[in-house]
Amino acid sequence: IDLKSRMFSRKLDLFSFFLLLVVVVLCGALIGTGVSTAIANFFGFTVADLIKVPASGYEKLERDVLRWVNMASQIFTFLIPALVYRIYYFKEDRVGASFVPSSTFFYFIIITPLWIIGSFPLVEWLYRQNLLLPLTESLLALEKGANETLTALLKMEDGFEFVQNVIVMAAIPALCEEWLFRGVIQKKLVTSLPKPWLGIVLTAIIFSAIHFQFAGFIPRMFLGILLGYLYFFSGNIWIAIWGHFVFNGVQVLSKFLNIQSEEVLPDNLVPNPDVIWVIISALLTTGVFFYFNKLKAK
Repeated sequence: IDLKSRMFSRKLDLFSFFLLLVVVVLCGALIGTGVSTAIANFFGFTVADLIKVPASGYEKLERDVLRWVNMASQIFTFLIPALVYRIYYFKEDRVGASFVPSSTFFYFIIITPLWIIGSFPLVEWLYRQNLLLPLTESLLALEKGANETLTALLKMEDGFEFVQNVIVMAAIPALCEEWLFRGVIQKKLVTSLPKPWLGIVLTAIIFSAIHFQFAGFIPRMFLGILLGYLYFFSGNIWIAIWGHFVFNGVQVLSKFLNIQSEEVLPDNLVPNPDVIWVIISALLTTGVFFYFNKLKAK
């Protein structure tokens, strides 16, 4: 009876945790929508106009305003609710306390880019497999629309726009999303569920689903698992933020250097990476995983 009582109490605690979190996030998103609308209106646009990509692409002013809109949305939807929870639910006096480095902190800082960049061929392969799943036309259209917006927004005419995108499309999402998903949701699930990996995987599923882009659900979930283990192994949220920033930043840099194509390819033309690179990527990802596990043991 005591065991059943404890299990019921744990389930009730998780339910109340997520119910309150959903309310706080929705309130933040509502405020963020208001702020985003005010920013767009100040420059003579509407958010709906900015989201719809013109046939000729965005003008520079439109790209700048959309960056401000995206930043406001990220901060109010993810970061502020996360900080509220860290302070009032987890009773943390200083949310920046996680920055205190451990003896292995700099090992994680140096090796994390290798882990994230080394996983790219595997992530690309997972994305191609995801496209083979039977998805509805509406889900595919949603993914294509998001990719078109992202491609148009990533157009950079000079170094200043590159710096803007590094901040708004790499640093801000990494900071905001990691504080909420790893710093709040995973923190709770890992301590509430019988096995840590359950909390990490469930958080990654929530992380991927919240983007509402299901043609890329599996690779995004895989990235969430990598970031989740970065936080779990290092015990430091800033390591997960660093890994997320590297993932986003490499894509921004590759666009700036014209490494990636400007064209949004149809699903049936998205190439599969070479098998040898996928195998190397999988081996590298697995090897670094066990190395990070040893660092955690230290």
